[in-house]
Amino acid sequence: MTLDQLRIFLAVVEHLHFTRAAEELYITQPAVSAAIQSLEQEYGVKLFHRIGRHIEITEAGKLLQWEAKKILDQVTLTEWGLRELNNLQRGKLNLGSSLTIGNYWLPDKISQFKRQYPGIEINCTLANTETICAGTATGQFDLGLVEGLVQPAVKQCLEEEIRLFRT
Repeated sequence: MTLDQLRIFLAVVEHLHFTRAAEELYITQPAVSAAIQSLEQEYGVKLFHRIGRHIEITEAGKLLQWEAKKILDQVTLTEWGLRELNNLQRGKLNLGSSLTIGNYWLPDKISQFKRQYPGIEINCTLANTETICAGTATGQFDLGLVEGLVQPAVKQCLEEEIRLFRT
């Protein structure tokens, strides 16, 4: 069962007509028929009673209609959520910072970021360099900011960028 099959099925349910569903979806009527036949064959149920040129939804079709609407609604919400994350409208950022950076340099940078991206939740943990490096290497932090030396044991797990900052 594919999302396209569910969309086609719901269009047929809405119109109770294969050709009108095809027109709405900008696909051919044989493609609509094939999608419905594929669903019926896959699950061994009839989704529609075909009465001459007229169709009626079956009990199995009503069940699929209910579930298909829920599935496609959830897909729409998921797509919306992913687009928001992509545009930094919402999300979560776990920062780890060594004490000096976290106490003196980072507060202003977090404030600037929050003004630009108010929907992003920032969790910041302050600790010594070794703890921040280990947490970043294990995925506890999305980003670790340290001013000390990175131990060789965790250095290979991290991408390091050295910058000199002036406040």
